[in-house]
Amino acid sequence: MSVARLTIGKKIVLGYIATGIFTIIVAAYAISSLGRLSSLSSSIVTKDFTVIETVKRMEDSLLAQDFYEKRYLILKDPAIKKIFTERGEEFKRGVLRLQSIYGKESAPMPNIIKLHGEYEELFREEAAHIEKKRDGIAARISEEKLKPRVDELFRLLQGLADEARVSQETKLQLVNKVGERAFSITIILSLLSLIVGIIFTTFITLNISASIEELKRATEFIGAGKFDHVPKINARDEVGDLAESFKRMSQRLKTLEEVNLDASPLTRLPGNLAIEKELLSRIVSGEQFAFCYLDLDNFKPFSDTYGYARGSEVIKETADIIKAVAGELGDKKDFVGHIGGDDYVMITEPKKVSLLCNEIISRFDKSIIKFYNKDDLERGYIVSVNREDIKQNFPIMTISIAVVTNEKRHLSSALQVAEIAAELKHYAKTIPKSIYVVDQRRILLS
Repeated sequence: MSVARLTIGKKIVLGYIATGIFTIIVAAYAISSLGRLSSLSSSIVTKDFTVIETVKRMEDSLLAQDFYEKRYLILKDPAIKKIFTERGEEFKRGVLRLQSIYGKESAPMPNIIKLHGEYEELFREEAAHIEKKRDGIAARISEEKLKPRVDELFRLLQGLADEARVSQETKLQLVNKVGERAFSITIILSLLSLIVGIIFTTFITLNISASIEELKRATEFIGAGKFDHVPKINARDEVGDLAESFKRMSQRLKTLEEVNLDASPLTRLPGNLAIEKELLSRIVSGEQFAFCYLDLDNFKPFSDTYGYARGSEVIKETADIIKAVAGELGDKKDFVGHIGGDDYVMITEPKKVSLLCNEIISRFDKSIIKFYNKDDLERGYIVSVNREDIKQNFPIMTISIAVVTNEKRHLSSALQVAEIAAELKHYAKTIPKSIYVVDQRRILLS
């Protein structure tokens, strides 16, 4: 039984010195290859991915600045200037992050800083003319001076993103090449080792081969998203240690996946991160979509009156209704998410909005009454305190649905969709019944 406790190295030393030498060579090459792969992977994550993500955020900030600059030109609202400045600060934080990667004087960072500084200075000049009622001069500044700088900034940022993507692709190809070469050379060295000590090495190889096959199967399970599979390796040696490390890695990947999905623990619906990702995907693809923002009316006084547990039941029931309607009347492309509390999201096709929303409203209105006491239902309202701590009558709960589509207007960002949905929701909640409202405006002021 003591032999079973020997490590692979000790077994090889007891068998053939030459086999041990080849094993050391294999291990050294494998460690070297893993080190190179680790270095390449680290470079991809810490530099290329970071640059691409930072540039995306900077483009969003610059796009927002351009949007609010145009709005200020038209609306002349001082609050818009503040938002413009806040977006500018976001852009500058992105610049600092890129400088930490490329260096302060590395091209095109100085040019980006200079152009953005000129852009904000010209906006202040434009704002000064607007305050002096010189709208014509302000409009010329916007068109002739601000716009070219915005275009040039986008060009420079896109250049950085493209460069990072090319670098990322090159490194990924190199990772694949190094992995294939490492695999091939490891096989060759293993065969040489087999020739030197055929009997002993055959025993070792069969055991290691079985372990590698099990790890391969486990890798395939992970690739399919099944992180609970545990490699059936009982060896009490380095391979057994690798299996234990693999098991811990699987558990870690499972945890990371759950965090990434950002699912609500109550409704099990995708959360904010997944919602934003899905919405951005629809926007980028250019397909027509309808973003439905669903909110319960008079939920807080209900929860205050009936308690947290009953409120949670209503939230889950509403989620089940939305999921059921989307599943029965929609298709696989339809998306349902839970922002949190009594706020939900459904993304579908514009042509299905009426059918889905009417069915959700119908089922909700029929279902919600079972959560109220008989006396409150007969009276038609509950008595609770409002936000000012004053007693008030609150009607039976209803559901409001704000629908934003890109049928008649171009939607360029998740922030834009959220702002429009918020406006529609406030309007819908002023109507004392379950209702859905659809944004019918053809263009957005710019």
